[in-house]
Amino acid sequence: EGGTLVIGIADDGTVLGLENDFKSLKRPDKDGFEQVLRQVLIDFLGAEFSQYVHVSFPEHEGRSVCVIKIDRTPRPVYLTDKGSTDFYIRAGNTTRPLDVQATHEYISMHWET
Repeated sequence: EGGTLVIGIADDGTVLGLENDFKSLKRPDKDGFEQVLRQVLIDFLGAEFSQYVHVSFPEHEGRSVCVIKIDRTPRPVYLTDKGSTDFYIRAGNTTRPLDVQATHEYISMHWET
């Protein structure tokens, strides 16, 4: 279905901002943050899915936060890390991996007609 991820706001709604995160970057600003974010997405999910990710940096209480809006993709997206390829889903406020059978069933229900 896609979804929205907000970075820089705690679960309790406290605005933390990204300013400390910016300081850790080679290019310590919003552009540098987005470049690193997009490179991580490409490395672990694949470049072909970049078009479904929209990044913005609104200000809240004088601090920068990152809002990532993800569109529904036309096919499943797998996480590839250290030679392993896995499939994860969001369930409420958690992220969980699915085994092979559950992955097959999930994909059949959400992408195949």
